[in-house]
Amino acid sequence: DDIYAPSYVTSMVSELTNRRLTALTLSCWHDYDTRLGGCGFVDPHALNDVDLVPHLLNDPHAPMKRLRDEAVEGAVYGYGFSYVHMRNAALQHPYPDTSSGEDFPFMLKLRDVGRVGLFRDTTGRCLHLMHGGNTANSVMHRPVAREQMSALEVAQLKMV
Repeated sequence: DDIYAPSYVTSMVSELTNRRLTALTLSCWHDYDTRLGGCGFVDPHALNDVDLVPHLLNDPHAPMKRLRDEAVEGAVYGYGFSYVHMRNAALQHPYPDTSSGEDFPFMLKLRDVGRVGLFRDTTGRCLHLMHGGNTANSVMHRPVAREQMSALEVAQLKMV
């Protein structure tokens, strides 16, 4: 349920190999919410205290820094739509055999045993679709106007 620009695979694999990484994940990206009909930019590193309110409900006495660090780590390493990784690494350290939530522990394992890089997708190589049936929700940090959306790399596709 995501849309990738024609340059996505080539650019991500090139970044992976040039930096000699085991895996690479997007550290920011664009979302399109089909329910609201709008696009937004997601940057987990820009989380603020208001974004952490749902986490506070689960652990009201937790220090804000810890909650923020955990939320950023979960967003950056927990969304499989944004990964590329070496085949051999996945064979040696396979995804957990679970029906949900396998992405985060997989990427943390690769980070522990290899080199995992972050890539800021500010040009819209990947458009993550939010439709209400997602297993996790991204937090949009700024809206993207329709005219800005047409400049995203995914807009090169005839369907966008």
